[in-house]
Amino acid sequence: MAPRTLCCCEYISSEGDIRHLLDCCCNCPEIDYCFDRLITCKPIPTNLCARIMTGATERIRFPWKGGAKQCSLHVILPVVALPLFLTAAAQGLWISVVAFSFLPIFLTYLHYILMKFYSYSSFFFVWNVASFVEVFLIFEAIGVALLEIRADENIAFICLTLCVCFCIYKIKQKEKLSHVLAEYDGDFKFNLLCPECNVKIPPRTFHCYTCQACILMRGQHCAWFNCCIGEKNHKWYMLFLIFSIVYLLFCANLILTTACHPVQFIGAIMLPDDCSEVYFDSLCALCFVTSIYCIEAAIFIMSVFVFEIWLISLGMTGHEYRNRSKRSFFCGLLSSRPYSKGIIRNWLNYFKGSDASFLYYNI
Repeated sequence: MAPRTLCCCEYISSEGDIRHLLDCCCNCPEIDYCFDRLITCKPIPTNLCARIMTGATERIRFPWKGGAKQCSLHVILPVVALPLFLTAAAQGLWISVVAFSFLPIFLTYLHYILMKFYSYSSFFFVWNVASFVEVFLIFEAIGVALLEIRADENIAFICLTLCVCFCIYKIKQKEKLSHVLAEYDGDFKFNLLCPECNVKIPPRTFHCYTCQACILMRGQHCAWFNCCIGEKNHKWYMLFLIFSIVYLLFCANLILTTACHPVQFIGAIMLPDDCSEVYFDSLCALCFVTSIYCIEAAIFIMSVFVFEIWLISLGMTGHEYRNRSKRSFFCGLLSSRPYSKGIIRNWLNYFKGSDASFLYYNI
């Protein structure tokens, strides 16, 4: 007997059963168990959140010919949450204060949860891309016409947007080049084996349990790009940080100096003075809270950029810094740094790139 053709609202579950989209809120023992534990004030098992997320990801689908298509919850949430957040923050001054005070706490806690239980989640990568897209659309669709942005300023903003997008593309493209493959047979001073992959690896190569690969000069598994930052894409990562800071601060300055009453700072550089009237118009308020979001994001990215500069100066990778001796002082300055050649040579080796990478291996 030929299998029945699925209608647009049906799908085959992981158990092999045919289910309907309307069943998405039915028969979810994980949520029932979690609710029972909450109302009885009992601790929730650590793996329960991951199971709930997995179940929700399987059930969230949209109708499609031949069967409902799966849509990742980690993609939907940031795409929906960010516009709602900015819209809610634009409703009043105190709502903006509460929203922007709560946002860093929420993202920090969510980062901790996802990296602990669901480290391969694409939530923060989608949030990262959605942030730049959202800022660009609000600036172009509302800010340019409403705030009378000059043509040269708009062109500069578009160029910065393209630079940021190109850096994101190169970070993802170069990621695989930092992976040490099974057939890799380099001539190293030491013969090292990864205990997880059982693969011959060069020094300063560390295993990533999320990527399931050994990464050369691994800095971190960056949730904001959903990939590892290693030797081959670290320069593009640094360029992304630089262009993002300029992009966000430039956008915020253009909006604030036109939406608010500007004052002259230095030469043609203007700074906002009085922003008390921005909430009288909903579109103007939306542009204003977008600029505040840009400033908050720029502060976070600047802190990451300063930390990366410090690591390069120390001659350490992010992985080595996090696993340094507990007895180190002054943010790793007095810790053991066998690969450091001094600040100037560390920076020279960094800019020389892969051609001089093996200079790091001569202890």
